[in-house]
Amino acid sequence: MALVPVTAKVQNHSGVVLSGRAAKLWFRPNRPAIGDLGLQVASQWSRATLNDATGEATVQLDNSPGVFYTPILEYLIDPDDPDSSGFDEWQLQVFPGPSGGDIRDLSPTDLTIWTVLVSLADPPKGYLGWWLHAGPGDPDDVLQSGTGELRNVKGWS
Repeated sequence: MALVPVTAKVQNHSGVVLSGRAAKLWFRPNRPAIGDLGLQVASQWSRATLNDATGEATVQLDNSPGVFYTPILEYLIDPDDPDSSGFDEWQLQVFPGPSGGDIRDLSPTDLTIWTVLVSLADPPKGYLGWWLHAGPGDPDDVLQSGTGELRNVKGWS
């Protein structure tokens, strides 16, 4: 077991940082329910250090085999109302790997109907997921055959 740094950027869908919203980013560990010693529970949650102005976050996570994390964000929906709490839990499995890194590189993309973009144009900036690509002259051109090359996109720019 070693603790490795994982970085992330917290923002809304428009790319706006949640400044002034008292955001707290947590990582809940998940592990097999039964181990050599019996039932195992998720140990202590790890809280990221979150820069309110930039949205940049860093957290130290355990990189033991089989351990993965679910990111959870608490924040104020209305910065002027302390009772307007918001809560988001991503359906991601973040595996810290041997040395940590950017969260976008540590979460496998599943091949589901929710993560496959079918488009003749390039994916939108920041897109994460699968993209069915076929460029000019591609023998599997989607305009001709309905097929193409399936690519795993991590943050298209």
